[in-house]
Amino acid sequence: MSKKTPPKVLFLDIETAPIVAYVWGLFDQNIAPNQIVEDTFILSWCAKWSNRKTPKYKDLRKFKKPKDDKSILKDLHKMMSASDIIVGQNVKKFDIKRINARFLIAGLPPIDKPYKQHDTLVMSKKTFSFTSNKLEFLTAKLNKKYKKLKHTKFPGMELWTECMKGNKAAWREMQKYNTYDVLALEELYNKIVKWDKLRLKELTK
Repeated sequence: MSKKTPPKVLFLDIETAPIVAYVWGLFDQNIAPNQIVEDTFILSWCAKWSNRKTPKYKDLRKFKKPKDDKSILKDLHKMMSASDIIVGQNVKKFDIKRINARFLIAGLPPIDKPYKQHDTLVMSKKTFSFTSNKLEFLTAKLNKKYKKLKHTKFPGMELWTECMKGNKAAWREMQKYNTYDVLALEELYNKIVKWDKLRLKELTK
């Protein structure tokens, strides 16, 4: 009797550019579409197969038109198309939908092969009552090897704005930041999936 092929599990995280818009104030703004100067796009992504040691990372630092993320989406489309399970933090509400929107704008086809979505944020809220369900908090509490990184040279929003300016040091920090999100995500997932019977079944069948 042949052994069952284990599902292909992909850990995924994206970093997106902020929306640039004309506004009249700093609090409780209602932004109309005609106030948008520059729409959001994917600055970088990192993805890792569960059976591989090294994550794959792509960003826009080398491209003359950084707002055109089509150049880094094709490889991501291939990896997602080959996956059986995609794992991410808030991946259901944010990452997958944002990626699909950028795929459509880039003229890429929908991913035909169905895949499961395992969202560590949803899993944590469903099973536990942690003080916070954010990736930074959960990995600080539970992970031994990889934890979500704090910003260093470029704190907060500055990391994103400096990357958009083409700052090489900012891009190096973004790569490390994005990559550690995926490594920390995988370590966290492997701990909490044992408590989720449905997703554990999907993982092992």
